[in-house]
Amino acid sequence: MKTINITPSESLAEFKENFSDLFPNLKIEFFNKDHQSGTGNLASELLKDLTLSLKEVSNVNHDFSISVDGHKKVSTLESDFAELGLNIQIFRKSSNVWLQTTTTDHWTLAEQNREAESTKS
Repeated sequence: MKTINITPSESLAEFKENFSDLFPNLKIEFFNKDHQSGTGNLASELLKDLTLSLKEVSNVNHDFSISVDGHKKVSTLESDFAELGLNIQIFRKSSNVWLQTTTTDHWTLAEQNREAESTKS
């Protein structure tokens, strides 16, 4: 099982890098607003300052681990983070474009990663 260890002082940039190490064809983005299942976030809602710590943008106030097993659905992972006050969206690489996984949130992380791998040019 893959896990990401999370500490309150970790920056958004560090967290994004740790996630990408596990799923190289996916990326995680942080937003200042939540989104409904099946919908995406607006670019204007993107948290651009990646030096911010998780503690500064969420309810994270202690160290913990979160499962990011390949069998986990994107929607479940996004809900797990929403419970911590972190508004995230998973993106999948399609050729040279990053797509929000809004219509495929029911896919697992492994399925998303494989689909991205199959579209590499």
